[in-house]
Amino acid sequence: MKSFDSAIDLIKECGTNLSNKDLTGMNFSGLCLVGVDFSGSDCSFCCFDHSDLSLAKFVGSNLYQSSFKEAVLYVTCFEGSNLTRASFRQSFLYGVIFHGANPTYADFSSYRLEMKRRMSVKDVASLRQIAIGTSVDIYKLEAFAVGNKGFRFREYRLREARKVRSQIHNRLKRLYRDFSLPDQAATHYYQEKYWNTRSLSLNSPMQHGLLKTSFSLVLGFLNELLCGYGEKPHRALLSLVVWMCCFASIYWCFHLFLFPNTEDGIGHALYLSATCCVTGVHSDKFSLAGKVLVSVQAWGSICLIALFAAALIRRVIRD
Repeated sequence: MKSFDSAIDLIKECGTNLSNKDLTGMNFSGLCLVGVDFSGSDCSFCCFDHSDLSLAKFVGSNLYQSSFKEAVLYVTCFEGSNLTRASFRQSFLYGVIFHGANPTYADFSSYRLEMKRRMSVKDVASLRQIAIGTSVDIYKLEAFAVGNKGFRFREYRLREARKVRSQIHNRLKRLYRDFSLPDQAATHYYQEKYWNTRSLSLNSPMQHGLLKTSFSLVLGFLNELLCGYGEKPHRALLSLVVWMCCFASIYWCFHLFLFPNTEDGIGHALYLSATCCVTGVHSDKFSLAGKVLVSVQAWGSICLIALFAAALIRRVIRD
């Protein structure tokens, strides 16, 4: 097999077809690699830092301990590839395909979005042409083309960047879940829901239906606050304690109105709140308002306990 002194020499010889080659340890950093096919190649220990790998293919490639720091990965395909210990720190992700990849110890922390939304275009006649293998400035977000693959950029719409982040975490969640790595999948599930909730807007053109969007927005933030989307059961337990203390304060402050002819004091209010928390016990000494409040507290407490149990069972089953 012919050997090459540099990645540029290799690209000059082979063009965009770098499939089924031994590229171990080669330095592709800072190069335009749009649409290059690395499928089936051994790219272990390779450096792709600061490169533009939009539409590139790594199908079935070995990327053990390769680095993609600050690389542009726009609709890049890693299907069936070995990503063990690969670093994607601060890489620009969008629409990346990971189906069947091995993500063991891969580092996707601190991924980033480009400052503008990149879009593929078919009409490249009026676009500035960049040759494969030449140096590229990934921060220069101006329309360009590489052969018949063109790109334009536009500003993100209202909350669109947050929706994109939610989609990225959805893909990473599925990547780790399919490879039976539940803890990492759970982390990205939480982030997916976190960004999806913040992408909702009552006046966004991306949403349809004011009532439906309002309900989803409120439900999303409540879900996050009370149980961390089912990933943080301790939040439900803490919410139950806060719920109990809030009602205890009400019972103490309005004791004479709510519970006439009963023992006064903060200690009694706490005891009453803790007792009513799950039983909803009533007494003839309670006023009508007191009975209503106790019932509301009991129903709310039962919901929080059920939420805690569901989140806890979810964690236990997953582990």
